[in-house]
Amino acid sequence: MQSEEFLNQSSVDPRNLIETVAATALESARTATINLDKNFSHVLVTIETSRNAHTAVEVTAKKSTDGGTNYSSITSASVFAGAATVSDYVETYSASTDASFTREYDVRGADKMTVLVALTAGNANDSVTIRASGTRV
Repeated sequence: MQSEEFLNQSSVDPRNLIETVAATALESARTATINLDKNFSHVLVTIETSRNAHTAVEVTAKKSTDGGTNYSSITSASVFAGAATVSDYVETYSASTDASFTREYDVRGADKMTVLVALTAGNANDSVTIRASGTRV
């Protein structure tokens, strides 16, 4: 297996898929789209936030198997007493300072992936940067 960084040549730092985007920016500006070409098993996404006022970070990841026409939520399952509950995988973290965290997503069979970051109660001085790398199958 081979690891590879996803690059954005239009960023000052090409490793940044999204670079210092304000919390008040449109959702489309806070969404990173990653082209996977169905040859990746896992993607590591690193999210860096610069905090001024935001109180929480919410991350929503989705994947597509049809070139980005349709996206489905990456899901998680919890099992209790033999019954499984499947739900959309949305992560929410409290924020009291600048932060950096990395999450791994199973993207087998997908050809595209999106990662949306929302900063709760954020203002124009709160920002987000997203980087990603993938493991080829």
